Amino acid sequence: MKPQSAKIMVDEHGMNYFAWAIMCDSFFKTPYIKQFTGRPFTSEIMLIQGEHGQWAPNIENVKDVAENVFKKIKDGTFNIKQIEKLHLYFGKKVMVQAKNLPEQINKKNFLQKMLALWKDYGNLCCLGFVIVWSDIEYGLLTNELEKILVTKNVGRENLQKELSLLISPTKNVLPWEETKELLEIAAQFKTLKKAVKSSEFNKHCEKYKWLQYGYQGPELMPEYFKTELKKIFKANPKKQLKNHLAYFAELKKLQKSLEKKLKLSKEEIRLFEVARMIMYLKAYRVDVRHFFHWQTDKIFKKLGLKYNLPLNWFHYSERTDILKLIKTGKADMQKGLSRTKFMLRISENGKMKFISKTKADAFLKKYLFQEKIVMSSEISGATAFPGIVKGKVKIVLSKNNIAKVSKGDILVASATTPELLPAMYKAAAFVTDAGGITSHAAIVAREMKKPCIIGTRIATKIFKDGDIVEVDANKGIVKKIWE
Repeated sequence: MKPQSAKIMVDEHGMNYFAWAIMCDSFFKTPYIKQFTGRPFTSEIMLIQGEHGQWAPNIENVKDVAENVFKKIKDGTFNIKQIEKLHLYFGKKVMVQAKNLPEQINKKNFLQKMLALWKDYGNLCCLGFVIVWSDIEYGLLTNELEKILVTKNVGRENLQKELSLLISPTKNVLPWEETKELLEIAAQFKTLKKAVKSSEFNKHCEKYKWLQYGYQGPELMPEYFKTELKKIFKANPKKQLKNHLAYFAELKKLQKSLEKKLKLSKEEIRLFEVARMIMYLKAYRVDVRHFFHWQTDKIFKKLGLKYNLPLNWFHYSERTDILKLIKTGKADMQKGLSRTKFMLRISENGKMKFISKTKADAFLKKYLFQEKIVMSSEISGATAFPGIVKGKVKIVLSKNNIAKVSKGDILVASATTPELLPAMYKAAAFVTDAGGITSHAAIVAREMKKPCIIGTRIATKIFKDGDIVEVDANKGIVKKIWE
């Protein structure tokens, strides 16, 4: 790895080494990146401090792959239909395999089944990585789609609104199904009191408690679903259900109407369709990821009870150490737990090594690209959803920061994840350091219709809790008004 060649592109909280390692290792060990992008993935740095992870791939490699994927999307050789087919194939396999595996720990073939699950999940993760290349870091696909709309004389005031409409997926994923079923419960029982006392509600809570599990939980509690029901009962549940069921048909009509109004060519329509599929597949993979880690943690907890090991040991151990434990009943407690506070790993061409904490500062200083931060009262980024709001900044880096967000605050984060949704419901707008049109913040902003600016790179470093800012998501500018 060359000096200053790696750049931090993912910055996440609420994660662990097992979760990231099983995902990132697939980038080297499965053939799909090179098969679908035409390029190999070369190297990465993984830095984990507690539950805070930073992922830094090689800058030149990322640029090369991103440009090649974008070229393939434009010329029609990016096989999105085959990628979708493989996503659904591996996703279904993971869901089926993971469902009953926690109950099979003491069976002879448990080890083989767990290895098969890990392999299939790795394949899904690799495919998920394939589809985001066109927008990662450089926003190549986003820029192209915006350019198309500009050539059709779409003004700045409508640009993001019409972009959002044209890239919205037209296929349902599990959160849509969960909402549908909750609406059906509300429509059936007519009052909140009757609904929450019903067996249907209890079954619903049990069925979907993993839906926002993330990398390590927690599960959704019945109180969460009760709160969602309260929101439903503020209006007519039957009418909401009718609208919900008609959503995709209505969305397709609106998209067709806008395509006709803008006189989009077949090639332009195809590019928006690719974007829709990317959005859908990312959401699909995230649903599978929640289920995978929920079931995997069940396995780890049972193994922990059997061998007197804490859950953290599994979260920060190598998979080879977990396999050794299952085979022999023996584990190096210190080896796994030593990484719970700090872990630095470099992978290059599939070969991996750990860097000790004593050498970490020198290593990172040498190999990480050091982006210069110029302190300013105004920063810019890409618009994920338009609008202008003013509010008080709340820096939210993990679920531990959720409680400090009040209604009307401006949520500023490195990137958002499902575990931050309670804070996002309260916030008036979102601002993130990273992200493109397929990022979690962008997707949620469009769903909630809240102003959102992504990819600022430095928002969490420029602003602090209590700053009063104006988020002008029409222009992609965040300006400090008072501190």
